[in-house]
Amino acid sequence: FSNFYGATSGSFGIHLRDCKNSSVKTSKFDMIEANTNGVVGDDVGSSRGILFTDTTESIIESCEFDRIVSADDGDAVHIASSVNTQQAFFGNITIRNNMFKNVSRSAIKIQQSGVLINDNEFVSTDTLEYYIRSYASNVTIENNRFIGNVQIPIFIGSNNIDLYAHHI
Repeated sequence: FSNFYGATSGSFGIHLRDCKNSSVKTSKFDMIEANTNGVVGDDVGSSRGILFTDTTESIIESCEFDRIVSADDGDAVHIASSVNTQQAFFGNITIRNNMFKNVSRSAIKIQQSGVLINDNEFVSTDTLEYYIRSYASNVTIENNRFIGNVQIPIFIGSNNIDLYAHHI
C-alpha cells in the first residue's frame, strides 16, 4: 500500500469494520497522506495505514509503516469503537512485531478496549507527538523499542493499562 492521497477526505490503507478473526501480516504501508482541513479528530484530513472499527479477535503482525502523514491526524494504526464509550466494546486485538517510522501524529492510537501492543519498534527522525496513545481500558503495552524524537512516547488516558519492559 503506497502513495495514497486523500484530497477531499481521509486516506486509509485498510479499513476493517465489524470484522472478526482478521489478520494483516507482512504488509508495507508507505506514504499515505490526506489534505488537511484544519480540524484535528475528524475523518476529513486524517491518514491511517490501518483502521479497525468494532473489529474483534484480530492481529496486525510483522508490518512496516512509513510516512503516514497529515497535519490534522496521521496515525499508522487506529483501533476504534463506534460505541460512544471506548470501554463498551472489547476487541481482543494484537499489534505485534511491527516497524513504525516517521508518522505525523501517533504510530498507534487505541480507542477500543482489549488491545495488546508488544514487540514493536518505533523510529522517528522528525519530532512526533506520540508513539502510542490509548484512551481505552484493558490495554497491555509491553516490550517495545522507541528510538528518535518524540514529545510523549506513551500517552495513557484511561484505567487498567499494563506497561512492561520498554526500551526508550
